[in-house]
Amino acid sequence: MNNDQLRKSYQSIYHKLANHYGILMSESFLQPTVDEVIEAIKRHSVKDMPYISNISDCEKFAWYLVNGIQKERSLKAESLPETERKTWALGWITGMRKDLLGSESHTMATAMTSDEGIIIIDPMSDNILKPDHETFDALLMVM
Repeated sequence: MNNDQLRKSYQSIYHKLANHYGILMSESFLQPTVDEVIEAIKRHSVKDMPYISNISDCEKFAWYLVNGIQKERSLKAESLPETERKTWALGWITGMRKDLLGSESHTMATAMTSDEGIIIIDPMSDNILKPDHETFDALLMVM
């Protein structure tokens, strides 16, 4: 999947990304399966880190989870077949999380999978969610 296809997939769900930012660092991405993402989350989970406002918060949880998974792929890149030597379509997504009490800024991890499309990963719980702009409205995405 190239970066233009990836950007359009996210913008079709999160319309505000068209007016804000979708930063894609690679020209093309490899789409993991949901099961591959789940296994990677198990190896790199950060959900047990202590939450400390402005130091160890949702943004850092997402960064650490995504960076751990991408670092693992980089370290084994030489042993991968040439067709798999691409970064996973995995990154961070920031927006407004909405619930009955109102809304608040929140950052989570996200992946474009080959079998279920876009998924959202709450790194503070390792829960995998389907995108829903009614409960989470993305404003920034970085992959």
